[in-house]
Amino acid sequence: MKTRLNILIVEDCGVMQSVIRKTLLISGLDIERIDLADNGEDGLKLLEKEKYDLILLDINMPVMDGSEMIRVIRESPAHRDIPVLIVSADGQKERIRFYKDEEFEFMQKPFMAEELKEKVLLTLNGTEES
Repeated sequence: MKTRLNILIVEDCGVMQSVIRKTLLISGLDIERIDLADNGEDGLKLLEKEKYDLILLDINMPVMDGSEMIRVIRESPAHRDIPVLIVSADGQKERIRFYKDEEFEFMQKPFMAEELKEKVLLTLNGTEES
């Protein structure tokens, strides 16, 4: 794993953006930069300008939701291999199972700080949960 991480948080709630950002900063991970986007469309614009090691992505957002952003990312040769951690309040078991079957890590809001760090490491290392 690269030592200095560039992370993109795509989340429509400003308070949750702040919570995720602050939690990442105190997690002990070696973070170079964290950028924020309010929806999938803004996230894709940032992807065109910057290189990211990880995307933390909400599913339910206005303008372009997380599911659509994932589709666009996975169709792009330049971005398809960027690890994505889905961070969502959506508790629908079918939807969670779908994302896990598609090999995405999924973390439900609200979460504990230790859980976020663990899920980030799992996502970056491509390790399956036991």
